[in-house]
This record gives sequence, C-alpha cells and structure tokens, in this order.
Amino acid sequence: MKKKFIFLFSIFLLLIAFNVEAQRKGEKKKPEYTRSNARFNFFPLFMGRLSANYEYQSNKNSLNANGNWGFAGRWRGFLVASNYRRYFHPKRTSFFLGLTANFSDYYETIEFLDEQEQKQDTKLRGQALLIAPNLGLRIRILRLINITGRFGYSNPFILRYTAGKIEVPNFDLDGYKRDFRIRSAFDGELSLGIHF
Repeated sequence: MKKKFIFLFSIFLLLIAFNVEAQRKGEKKKPEYTRSNARFNFFPLFMGRLSANYEYQSNKNSLNANGNWGFAGRWRGFLVASNYRRYFHPKRTSFFLGLTANFSDYYETIEFLDEQEQKQDTKLRGQALLIAPNLGLRIRILRLINITGRFGYSNPFILRYTAGKIEVPNFDLDGYKRDFRIRSAFDGELSLGIHF
C-alpha cells in the first residue's frame, strides 16, 4: 500500500515538475493562451453534495482547485482536491488527461437493532486520500460557457474509519468500511462553468 502511494505521489510530482520546467523555458515569451474559469459541479448533487471548482489554464496545462460539501442524505462532510490537466487543444472543445489528489472526511448516521431488538443509531466516520488519473472532455460554448465531464478511479488510502458505541455482537463494520472505500475510489465531474 505504501509503495503504491509513493509511486502515485511520485507521478503527481513529476507532472508538476514537467509543467514548471516548461514554463521556465518559455518565461521570456508571453503565454499564447491563459484563462480562468469557475465551475459548479452537478455530479455530486445526486449524492447530496455541493461542489465548486476553480481552474487556471496556461496554454495546454491547467491547475484546478475543488471544494465539496455534503449537506444531505446519509453522507455529511467535505472534500478538498487539486487537479492537474493536460488539454489536447488549449482553446477549443478538447479532451484532457489529468491527475487528481483529494482528501475527504465524511460521516454517516446508521440505524441498527440491538440484542433486545430495539432501534439504535451510531455515527460512522471515514477519512480517505485519493490520488487518481482521470480522462475528461471540456465543451466550449460561445467562448464564455463550458461544460466539463471527467471520470477517474484509483484505490483510495483509508486514513481513518471509526464507529461510535455499538453494543451488538458480530456487527459488520467491515461491510460499511468497504462501502466507504468504494465510494472514495471514484473521481468525477459534470460541471457548468464560466470563463473570465
């Protein structure tokens, strides 16, 4: 697990290093294309979360920051992420390859029956770190609006998974932890953005 983390983190650092080196070589020239955009991500709304993104693009490279807040449903909490993207074309509708690193901290309240068949509830809390490659498509509309979709997947590092007081023998905490791991493994976006 540690070797995989070191390997993925090394790839992430190499991508940043290549980007910095490319910018250093071209620092005397004004970049051909720079742009910022802010996006609202609709994908997490299906899971009861609000999500917003900010992107700064220079030519074919871009850096993104993402914030995500869980406000409804079973899962409450937050996610923060940074992404690197390499566009195939800087200005038009374009596919891109990227790498994301995110940290999530979510909890859920579950109900269960105790030994006396009485309903009880407890909180489960999980923290995860995900470093995942992704592939996406940005569609430009009228030079002002963009629609962005991306999908990524990797095995997350579960930093913490805890439960409140549970007085039930053979309670399947591992099943809930597997659920959390699967949910944390995906990186996705379906957003509407404005360039400025």
